[in-house]
Amino acid sequence: MIDSAEFDAVVVGAGAAGIGAGRALADTGCRFAIVEARDRVGGRAWTIDSGEGYPIDIGCEWLHSAPRNPLVAVARSLGQAVDEYPHIWADEWNTEKLGEATYAEFRGTVNGLFEQAEALARKGGPDVAFGQLLPAETRWRAATDAICGWISGGRLDQVSAVDMGRMDDLQVNWRLPGGYGTVIAALAEGLPLSLSTPVTRIDWQGKSITVETPHGCLRARRVIVTLPTDVIAAGAVDFAPALPADKLQAAADLPLGADLKLFLAVEGTPFGPPRDRQLPSRYDRVDCGFIHLHPFGRPMATVYFGGDIARELEAAGLAAMADFAEQELAFNFGAAVRRSLRPLTASSWMSDPLAGGAYAYARPGALGARAALAAALDERLFFAGEATSPDEFATAHGAYVTGYAAGQAAAAARVAI
Repeated sequence: MIDSAEFDAVVVGAGAAGIGAGRALADTGCRFAIVEARDRVGGRAWTIDSGEGYPIDIGCEWLHSAPRNPLVAVARSLGQAVDEYPHIWADEWNTEKLGEATYAEFRGTVNGLFEQAEALARKGGPDVAFGQLLPAETRWRAATDAICGWISGGRLDQVSAVDMGRMDDLQVNWRLPGGYGTVIAALAEGLPLSLSTPVTRIDWQGKSITVETPHGCLRARRVIVTLPTDVIAAGAVDFAPALPADKLQAAADLPLGADLKLFLAVEGTPFGPPRDRQLPSRYDRVDCGFIHLHPFGRPMATVYFGGDIARELEAAGLAAMADFAEQELAFNFGAAVRRSLRPLTASSWMSDPLAGGAYAYARPGALGARAALAAALDERLFFAGEATSPDEFATAHGAYVTGYAAGQAAAAARVAI
């Protein structure tokens, strides 16, 4: 049984948002508890041992918008190294592969699409599917659709143009050699956590809120919900009274996209002298991968898939993923490279019942969904997570910041009783 005494607040979920909420509550002196369904903290921030002598991040791994990302300073304060990665994704490869003029055309198409979305966002709409801003006959449509999948987990026709235009990304992305999940786990140390404790029901009818779990109930004045949108929309947790229709609609309008990461061990030097670099495997079709060769100089390749191909490959299993990825690498480096590649592991966020996908994109027309999801109910139920961030969604630091803010708001509401 878990401690059933009354708390100032209970946090549901121990991912980056839940840990952020816990840190805020601890800073304000609240009596609180964090309950987590998994047997670990971090949620979609998860670092594991590769078995090859280095860690790998099954989930998030990039410190996006690094100069203003609060988790950069947090990581350093925890003694974690931060690699100030100087490259902008695959610029070097694209220039070599396409030539400067053709790459300038490609880059102009992609940048122009985002600039149109940003202009639409500044005007407040009208909203359309992201792909409607790009002529169907454009030469780079397939490659741009693949990029949309890597960024959002959705296709160009599934994703809100205005929401994409609201994304505030500095295009400076640093890394954590020890793993992003390692940092979130370190942040959780010392917080009052109950792992392997799924929440089945949140009864907020009375003055105290009752949080029910298979191991007992907790009572709290405030509850902070950091569940992924797919979990909320599916009704995996019973709320009494039921969540308002607009809250449920907001969760449904922010589905978790399909993104997949595959890790391959690399033996020898099939790509030439080991060099940390990135490349899209193709430019002529949506079903392709984004490949990171020798990250940190390690004998490894990480292959990212987004959108429909990610969902299909995850369902097909590790062997099918590896076969597809090896074909993509062979297309670029020759068939002989396949002999030097060995699958290690892959993510499986779409089939994970505690997630449902990678990160939340907004459907076309769902302009108010993020704000509606983030809105507190009766100053008693608070909501946080990357999906609630207005402009730093799809990032771990966006989740952490919203969690910290929700923790502060719950603490202030406690004082206001």
